[in-house]
Amino acid sequence: MSLLAGFALMFVLDNCSLRFELSSDSNNSEWRRKLVSVATSTLTVGLLSHSFVDGIALGTSFLNGDTSFELLFFFVIIIHKLPTAMSLSVVLLQEGLPAEMCQFHALLFSLSTPLASILTYTIAICFDVKSLFAVGCLLLISAGTFLYSVMHVMNEITHKADYSPMEEQRPESMSRSQLLLAALGMVVPVAFAQLG
Repeated sequence: MSLLAGFALMFVLDNCSLRFELSSDSNNSEWRRKLVSVATSTLTVGLLSHSFVDGIALGTSFLNGDTSFELLFFFVIIIHKLPTAMSLSVVLLQEGLPAEMCQFHALLFSLSTPLASILTYTIAICFDVKSLFAVGCLLLISAGTFLYSVMHVMNEITHKADYSPMEEQRPESMSRSQLLLAALGMVVPVAFAQLG
């Protein structure tokens, strides 16, 4: 169920129209351009979500009190982030994003796990939360977000030959009813499986 929740979260985020209402003065136009660049990149949004959930799981893992588990979990997160960060940069450069934008995307990706980890640890200490089950669920949600991101990128790479360079436009978002029906299509079979 948690894996599906991560996948569905990314599905909804990818199909929602993201609009930024920032003022048009010259100081904000650069930030607006960067934020729009991040928001319109399914790969970046997916990996940011994945990385943020990893940070939540990492922050929760430090509540266990088992030092060997904490260190193992920390190194597993770090080791799998290294190739992901490189892959993010390479794919974004291959898509034609300027190097400066790629650096901004990579910076956000790099900061999301530690910030989420610190935030989660602080909140968990304040509310005295200690649950390995929660860590497992969060890791499965993270895996679902990663699965969606990889599926989406592979689909784009596979169909890249169908697009000419002049047609680099993001496909239209689904309508609310289409989005709701697709999300229900993901959840209903799982609900029936849980009941039966």
